[in-house]
Amino acid sequence: MASRTANTKRNLIDNAATENDRSHILSQFWQQWQESRDQLYRCCLKMMNSNRMDAEDALSQAMVKAWEKVQKFGEKITNLKAWLYQVTRN
Repeated sequence: MASRTANTKRNLIDNAATENDRSHILSQFWQQWQESRDQLYRCCLKMMNSNRMDAEDALSQAMVKAWEKVQKFGEKITNLKAWLYQVTRN
């Protein structure tokens, strides 16, 4: 019984730590997105041959794609800013 209780407590602690890490990663994502948004827009603008509407669409699509991927692979991303540029270019 004591072993089960210890395992349950350990799992709860591990889950809380994982959730805390995840929350931190997502918070970092939004902070970095806000800081990089203008530069990412200019990147999209260049890729879209200065077409502002297409650049805005591309940036929106990049944000959605990045948001989906950061939730899955966030803990594996070592340089969030570079990663955002890569996602935007792809």
